Amino acid sequence: MVREREAVLRTYAMDKLGFRLVVHRYFARLEKIPARPEAYMGIPEFKLPMDYALFCCILAYLDRKAVEEQFLLSEVCDDLMATCPAEIGLDWVQYEHRKSLVRALTFAKSVGIIQPVEGDVEQFSFRPETEVLYDVTVVSRYFMRPYPKDLSEFATMRELLAASWIETEAGADVGADLGSDVEDVETVGQTGDNRESTAARRHRIYRELFLCPALYGSESSGSLDPDMVYLRNYRNRIQEDIEARTDFRLELYRNCAMLVLPERRMRYTTYPDAKGISDISLQFAAVARQALAAGELQMQP
Repeated sequence: MVREREAVLRTYAMDKLGFRLVVHRYFARLEKIPARPEAYMGIPEFKLPMDYALFCCILAYLDRKAVEEQFLLSEVCDDLMATCPAEIGLDWVQYEHRKSLVRALTFAKSVGIIQPVEGDVEQFSFRPETEVLYDVTVVSRYFMRPYPKDLSEFATMRELLAASWIETEAGADVGADLGSDVEDVETVGQTGDNRESTAARRHRIYRELFLCPALYGSESSGSLDPDMVYLRNYRNRIQEDIEARTDFRLELYRNCAMLVLPERRMRYTTYPDAKGISDISLQFAAVARQALAAGELQMQP
């Protein structure tokens, strides 16, 4: 289905959200980038900053491997000892460091960039001599999105986001149907020093609407927020565009905008739901928390 509508989907994703659609023989991938990073956008499976560092080092290791090439867990461990930042003080003798690597490799497997052939990586948490055989998948070549320059040349996260805006803006049609009758450059805020193009503003607003629970306007300047002004000026166009292509409906308030589902019935699976098993599980969780607080239960390491 994606391949049949590839041209339409690619154009819409780039024009409205600045997202690049990658359609491969074996998969389709939409490179989603938030308008601004939030704390809740991290990887839920990761518990420590070390998990992220090891995962990035694993990506660098896989970049030097060919597709379908096999490697051992011990080879990854040796490579990470050489490439991992020195301030982490990586030591496989420590249980937490081994557990961190297990989480990173488990997540890599869940997103499909590696495939275990033999062995159980969970055993590495308890026995450092555990060996696991992996395959490198074709997805590993597309997991990281390309940037206009080497990542080592970026000093801050702000620079990374700025580079992504420039790249997506270059690929978008500034004279799209939405916002085509406004100036190519609009003022952001009250001063004329900070300006962004119409395409960048459109991408940012659409990303906020689709990826965040709500888009809130800023009240610090004491004047109307430019994003809310944009939404009010083009409310009908945005609403028609979203409702024609999704099940969502745009709701716009004085200082907030969000996408909602109009029907009252539940379209998606939620927890807790109206079933009795949800009530039982919630009551059991409450009893377990009380017992844990009283010292009657102990958490497994």
